[in-house]
Amino acid sequence: MPKKREEKLMYRTLSAYAFLAICGVNAVAQAEPPRDVDWLTVYIDCSYSQGSDTPVYEFDAAVGTETASIIRGTVATPAGYVFSLSYDPDEPEWRYWAEHSDAGELSVYGDGVYTFSLDYSDGSSATTALNFVVPGSGDPIGQPTHKPILSSPVPGASGVPVEVTYIWEPVIDDNVNLIELLVSYTGYSPNDEVLGVSISDPDITSYGPVTMDEGVLYDDCELGFLEKHYHENADGIPCNFAKLASVEFSFQTVPEPAMAGFLALGGLALLRRGRTSRSA
Repeated sequence: MPKKREEKLMYRTLSAYAFLAICGVNAVAQAEPPRDVDWLTVYIDCSYSQGSDTPVYEFDAAVGTETASIIRGTVATPAGYVFSLSYDPDEPEWRYWAEHSDAGELSVYGDGVYTFSLDYSDGSSATTALNFVVPGSGDPIGQPTHKPILSSPVPGASGVPVEVTYIWEPVIDDNVNLIELLVSYTGYSPNDEVLGVSISDPDITSYGPVTMDEGVLYDDCELGFLEKHYHENADGIPCNFAKLASVEFSFQTVPEPAMAGFLALGGLALLRRGRTSRSA
């Protein structure tokens, strides 16, 4: 799975923890719940790259754990397919991730109960589940499909002032209940973003101003429109899950004054050398 996708999912997982802590979600736990499982997630993303109007469709299912007691796992989808989970020690988590070019290929997943089966180093096994439907009603989660349009900063722009106000066109999909803005760059701290914002009012069309660093290429950014839900399952495990449409973007801020001056002097020196060589 691409690193930026891992970081985005980690942000969404941590924000779900905060939501559950505030709401105090209650559930009746089974007598012997799975051990060492911190959270469960399922995401289906209609994802657009910068400058493209053709999406790819990404599926994420993950089990968060802080220990090495789990040695393998699978996830069974509502459509009846079973996929193996892979372990990522940097997160740490067990995950299945896939990318599809056609929305029809998502039929192997579906709405309903995702069952995670886990094997432990002591030889024991356990299962737990995430119900991928709208909590309470049981209705299917709507799939946002319209590409989020960021108007400021212009995607791919350079020389962006450090005081940045992020502005996007209004949400079109009726089922969106959350906007997420994630801003980072290659080499920044794993599992974190320079800026991570969740906005629960889908009518909002801007965020900021925010002071960004000078002379930085922010090349790991995403604007997402989500229908996102949270609950604790019957084992008392926090679950967060969503369908979303997202767009990746990048921009570069103006360099710091000292560097700008250095570049200007360098440019002047090159110009002088060019004139000297032409006159020789």
